Amino acid sequence: MKKEKLISFLEKAIITEETATTIYLQHYDAFSSRFDVDEKYKKEAKKIIKVLIAGNRKHKKICEMILNKIKRSKKHDY
Repeated sequence: MKKEKLISFLEKAIITEETATTIYLQHYDAFSSRFDVDEKYKKEAKKIIKVLIAGNRKHKKICEMILNKIKRSKKHDY
């Protein structure tokens, strides 16, 4: 794979992670404020969403580290 294509994929992956985090928060807000949901269920859902968001943030950081490494690299094929 050419360097430019890999950089493009990683940049899109970073945007995807950011978008997913926003969507998770919107979903939580939607069902917790608009529906008559038991508090226990809301707490469990919030806990799950926090885990998902933490995973997104970790994956985003990994993608950013790889992206920076590739941008600094003199290699053109991966």
